[in-house]
Amino acid sequence: MWRIKDLNEGYDTKSSIWKMKEKLETLTGKIPGLNSLQVGINENETSSAFHICLITEHPSWEALKAYQEHPLHVEVGSFVKEVSKERAVVDFEY
Repeated sequence: MWRIKDLNEGYDTKSSIWKMKEKLETLTGKIPGLNSLQVGINENETSSAFHICLITEHPSWEALKAYQEHPLHVEVGSFVKEVSKERAVVDFEY
């Protein structure tokens, strides 16, 4: 999950959110071991809410690591780092 920088930091939050969603969704079907990918844009307007959430599924921890290191993911990650101001991560197995 991420909170996106705002106009005070030189970014149009809404545009950045939608561009991030678009860039993340381009990864679907392009990285081995990425079984599914969902991007959700927050509707909750409280100050504790994050702007955008990414949920991915991988067949193994090794596949998750390979996804994280894949050049396409790294490229999208550069944009994500540029526009985000805060990040929260939960990796879990079910």
